Amino acid sequence: MNRLILASSTSNTHKTYRTGWRAFCSFKHNGFVENSPASPEDVRHFIAWLSLQGLAPSTIATYVAGVGYHHKIRSWPDPTHDFLVTKLLAGCRRDNSGSDTRWPMTVPVLARTVQALTHICNDHYEVTLFRAVMLSAFFGFMRIGEFAAISKTHIQNSLLLSSDVQFQDLGEANASVLISFRHAKNNPTGPPQVVRLVRSADESICPVQALSVFAQIRPKVPGSFFCHFGGEALTQYQFNATLKKVLLFLGLEESPFRAHSFRIGAASTAAALGIPLGEIKEMGRWRSEAAQLYIRPLIQCKLPGV
Repeated sequence: MNRLILASSTSNTHKTYRTGWRAFCSFKHNGFVENSPASPEDVRHFIAWLSLQGLAPSTIATYVAGVGYHHKIRSWPDPTHDFLVTKLLAGCRRDNSGSDTRWPMTVPVLARTVQALTHICNDHYEVTLFRAVMLSAFFGFMRIGEFAAISKTHIQNSLLLSSDVQFQDLGEANASVLISFRHAKNNPTGPPQVVRLVRSADESICPVQALSVFAQIRPKVPGSFFCHFGGEALTQYQFNATLKKVLLFLGLEESPFRAHSFRIGAASTAAALGIPLGEIKEMGRWRSEAAQLYIRPLIQCKLPGV
């Protein structure tokens, strides 16, 4: 049984969780027995202590997740599922000056970003490619390693292939796209995680329409789904360079929008719409409470006309 449990997560995840649990045991060493459950109050004090030690909010959240994992795997009540624990973690994110400063992508900025591609890209194919990528990245809660290759010579296992994208009922009101993530960060050996993208009422930012148009002109070659006209995979450098040019065109070159802003923005937008955290975790394929780190206030940007 232990072998199967260990195989359910990556070795790095287990190592991080062990580090978090050891830190908690060290914090509670006076009279605390490692083989006994902790209380929510213990976890609250642990978070406060970690914050005073100057740890980054992401590290604190990971350590707390390790405490929760240690309890769940022993069928103990999880002390991290506590309202005040959640609030303390949120407070760490807001209070720490060294925290992740990347802004969440918003729907208004996303709309202007894809509109601006006609002014940035060299030809119609590239406009169509980047429009499909950006809308898929946002509505699919994607990591950059899922839609862009590390480099021209380094094609990672997590990259979406042409066979991972399936269209359903195109031309109908219920048209959708099924995307299979075969090698997710938190699911390296399990079955593919499948996400369904549905039509948007606003066609200018509809991921189904964008993917459908791109698929019609994409070369009939195997390999990365998001590829250039010659069949070469889109690289992370190319995506970041194009995003940077678009932000410059929009007058947002000083803003901290990055490739991961699409995934952060998807979670933040969903939360702003009132979608429960459990559903957001499912939409973004999160297995831990780390999803909370992605929920941030949506920034209102002054945008020029395009």
